Amino acid sequence: MTNELLDPIKIATIVAAKECESVDSSLELLCVFGEDGEGLGLAPRILCHRLGLIHKSVFCFIGNSEGHLLLQTRKGGRLDVAVGGHLCGDDSSAEDAIIREISEEIGLEVNADRLRIISSYRKNGGDRLSKPREINNELRILYYIELSDSECQALAGKFNGRRDKDAILSIEWFDAHDVLAACDAGRAADGLSASIPHYLLWSRIQPGVRG
Repeated sequence: MTNELLDPIKIATIVAAKECESVDSSLELLCVFGEDGEGLGLAPRILCHRLGLIHKSVFCFIGNSEGHLLLQTRKGGRLDVAVGGHLCGDDSSAEDAIIREISEEIGLEVNADRLRIISSYRKNGGDRLSKPREINNELRILYYIELSDSECQALAGKFNGRRDKDAILSIEWFDAHDVLAACDAGRAADGLSASIPHYLLWSRIQPGVRG
């Protein structure tokens, strides 16, 4: 028996991953950080969530000229922010991560100079009955981008050609009242319900953004 087989991190990863529906996603390597923001290396996603390791997630609110927000409907029927994901080992920055996620999840290719930073906040939690073993310890970074009318018209075709077709069922435009109603009714994913207050506060003071 080799030392590699006794590696406790590998053993814990394999055991935890076998309990997940998506093994590929659970073994995704995420960037791990210390309390002061220093990079500590990489760890499988499943261990980040089981051990409460600090990692970064990115979300992008996508709007149009009429002040509507693009939301995704995920498996189970819950609404979520249009684009979201984690800072992975291949990403050099949070901006790189969200640009990659925008391409993968809705099929749009955007430049970093179009991104507007909304805010960042810590999300700690391990009390969800649906995932009793999960200890989430994320630093969430929120972005905003407004699509042109031509991009909105081409969105359906881009979305149908996206690379990640597993988790997102559909995308649709909503006004702020509909978004808040979904959150109040428990029809919103955690990423949306926790992040929408940050977006609404930011949009109130941004010229040219109709929140």
